[in-house]
Amino acid sequence: MEVIFLEWYVVYFLVVLGIIISIGLPILRALLPNVPTRQNFRSEFQSAARPYVIILPFSILAAFIVMAYLGNSVSNMEWFTAIIYGFTWDSIIQKTIGRL
Repeated sequence: MEVIFLEWYVVYFLVVLGIIISIGLPILRALLPNVPTRQNFRSEFQSAARPYVIILPFSILAAFIVMAYLGNSVSNMEWFTAIIYGFTWDSIIQKTIGRL
């Protein structure tokens, strides 16, 4: 298997992609039980997304923490590992803040 070296900013954006997936899945889950119509989609989406938008700055900060934690191992990381790191760290933040 060929090793592909990723730049730090590519890894950062992959971590942020994992965070976006971690935020997007609960919003979709909240919208699925009662699929909103066109008229009330915006209000239902805003009410479902509000708690996750509030913690979004902490999630982006988590991406910086992940990058600092990884250190020099960032350059030889697989792309899917960076996405999993972002998803995992953000779901930890969601669970921690959700209990407060």
